[in-house]
Amino acid sequence: MSERTLARLSRWPLRRQLVAGIVMLLVVATAVIGVVTVAVQRHTVLDRVDDQLETVLEAQRSAVEDEAQEIPRMRARSVVVIEADGVEEVAELTDESGVVSPLSDAERHQLLDGAGREPYAETVQLSDHGSYRVTSAALGGGGQVVVGQSLSEVDQTIRDMTLSFTVVGLLGVTLAALGGRWIIRLGLRPLERLARTASQVSQTPLAEGTVSMPSRVQDQDTSPGTEVGQVGAALNRMLDHVEDAIGRRQSSEDQLRRFIADAGHELRTPLAAISAHAQLMERRRTEMPEELGHSSQRIRSESQRMGLLVEDLLLLARLDSGVPLAEEPVELARILVDVSADAQLTAPGHQWHIDLPEGAADLTVRGDAARLHQVVSNLVNNAKDHTPEGTSVILRLRADRADAVEVTVEDDGPGIPEELQPRIFDRFVRGDGARSRGDAEAGQGNTGLGMAICAAIVHAHRGTIRCESRPGRTRFVIRLPAAPHSAGPAASARG
Repeated sequence: MSERTLARLSRWPLRRQLVAGIVMLLVVATAVIGVVTVAVQRHTVLDRVDDQLETVLEAQRSAVEDEAQEIPRMRARSVVVIEADGVEEVAELTDESGVVSPLSDAERHQLLDGAGREPYAETVQLSDHGSYRVTSAALGGGGQVVVGQSLSEVDQTIRDMTLSFTVVGLLGVTLAALGGRWIIRLGLRPLERLARTASQVSQTPLAEGTVSMPSRVQDQDTSPGTEVGQVGAALNRMLDHVEDAIGRRQSSEDQLRRFIADAGHELRTPLAAISAHAQLMERRRTEMPEELGHSSQRIRSESQRMGLLVEDLLLLARLDSGVPLAEEPVELARILVDVSADAQLTAPGHQWHIDLPEGAADLTVRGDAARLHQVVSNLVNNAKDHTPEGTSVILRLRADRADAVEVTVEDDGPGIPEELQPRIFDRFVRGDGARSRGDAEAGQGNTGLGMAICAAIVHAHRGTIRCESRPGRTRFVIRLPAAPHSAGPAASARG
């Protein structure tokens, strides 16, 4: 059997594989038994024919050697050839009706040449009369006697036996296949129930915070006395451990989210007070020494940065808790235009481009416009803050088939380190100096939450975001479900 056939069979359901295997084994076993049985039966019948031939041959030889005896008459379906000195040559065939007819010279020579020597017999095929079992003996005075018995009855018996065995074998294989299929189906029911349970568990949205497993293997399928029961019991124990571990993790995450939210709310007031006092001090900066004036400025700058960090943490906490966002049509082209215009003012040293398709106003999604604006703004700020001046940044919008819209922010900067890319959307992940121009001392350092916020907002909009980066090309691709009737042609225009 070829490897391709084996590979195709391996993709069949287990029930079909078992039934096919049983049928194949039964067919092989039946064929072997049938061939052996027919061969043994044929050998037994031929032995009986050979014994009869030996008796007939002895009678013919005795009659030829004893001239006083009359040569006995041959039975039906037999042949005899006698060649001896002083005796008339005989070459006759007796058919099934007892009618004796002479043999042709060719048939006579065929019998003489093909006959076995006593006590052995050989099968000779006479062209016009079928097969004969033939033996011969030498005469004492010289010459030879050949006798033969037709094998037509033997052949017919063997054919009938072969046909009967074939019919009975096919019927037995069919019944065995049907019975085996029923038994296998009955035996595989516990395994099928295990598979259904595993399938239900695999569809549980664990990433969305589900902590309880909806299914367990039934008690009838957890018997330690069977292999399937052992697997079922092990699966239940594993589900218990997983549920317990997920519950502990979820509880810990909930406590952490509550702590972050509570801490953020509590920090708002003191941060606002610090910022207010810092502003008051700056108004009287001329009355203070230069060092105190600089310190007041730094206090205000850092309090503002701390306030932004608190706001980011509160936003992530709200998104993690599943607070629903606004659901309204959002025109993505307008967001890209606004963000690009702001970037040209705040970072004139970069080259800003916008690539919109024809009919860009029709490419809309349903969601929170302010949050989506924040996502694009964060990606643009990431390109602005982590690439040198002169870098070209492209904001691109296009329709991805009829059911999605893609927003791409691409730059030709130095790229993101390869070891950082798998964690780029994790929280508190910061890039190294290769893409960073930020000066933490000047209040421009990032908190490492920008990309995490982008991912959280995009996921809350049932979309995806991915990063592709190498030296000279970094792309952030956002894919969002398109609003109904949102579509656009592929042609584009540079802005």
